[in-house]
Amino acid sequence: MPRNYYSNWYVSKPTIKADGIKTKTARGEISQTWWGKRFVSILEGFGLGARLDRGRRYARQGQVLSVEVSSGTVSATVQGSSSKPYKVSITIHSLAEKSWKQVEAKLVEKAKYLAKLLSGDMPSDIDEAFLDVNLSLFPERQSDLVTECSCPDYSNPCKHIAAVVYIFSEMLDDDPFLMFKWRGRDKSTLLSNLRVLKGKNEENSKSNTTNWLKALESITVPNIDKPANLQFWGDEEKIHYQPKPLTHKPHPLAIFNEGELPPISILGKNLTEYLVPAYDFFINIYEALSNDD
Repeated sequence: MPRNYYSNWYVSKPTIKADGIKTKTARGEISQTWWGKRFVSILEGFGLGARLDRGRRYARQGQVLSVEVSSGTVSATVQGSSSKPYKVSITIHSLAEKSWKQVEAKLVEKAKYLAKLLSGDMPSDIDEAFLDVNLSLFPERQSDLVTECSCPDYSNPCKHIAAVVYIFSEMLDDDPFLMFKWRGRDKSTLLSNLRVLKGKNEENSKSNTTNWLKALESITVPNIDKPANLQFWGDEEKIHYQPKPLTHKPHPLAIFNEGELPPISILGKNLTEYLVPAYDFFINIYEALSNDD
């Protein structure tokens, strides 16, 4: 039945005290971690006014009796003024399997994500991995959430929903993987998939190294006669060379623009792709020597 059906006759009654889940803090901010606070900020953006304060008070008094997190839904029971506890649900769109595969591949690409997640922590920029594939781990706006409560209060979200949000934010403090579970990926599956992908990446890295070594072994360098007027270290005299200062730093590609690029390919890349960064590196060394007093 629509909420506004009750609005004409509903009279507030005293709250029945309960001994349910209480917040850890008696005053101040409830959530202590950045990810918990970020979730609470969505609720506070609803503009609930006094209902927000009452919801916070409910959460601190232990009026929330139970909270369960499943894929797409946070389900809870809250003791209010009725003898029968109210049922609350907070629903969000769970990500499809294909989307999770894309996210997991992004998470493995950066060691900082992988290290923190495998240690049970939540990277502060975790959402960047989701944004790279046009997704988000956290709800970004009010319309991302669908909230329901069985109480007769016509307002939505009501104080019971607000109380559940506060309790859930503290649950996220203790276990950030609940956010992943809510979006459709439980902790064990996520970490297992990340470890598998990490192993595959390491195998690919070893394989690439082996291919590199084989490619280097296959490269032959022609013998070049030493110019008659050049003395190398170990000969009778050593070269005392003072490089002339560069008037400007050449662009790494400049030397290759003088003629056609060498038709040499290593591991599917033109030789130039390897020579350009090396050329730039030695230019930097040359500059350093030139400026050395």
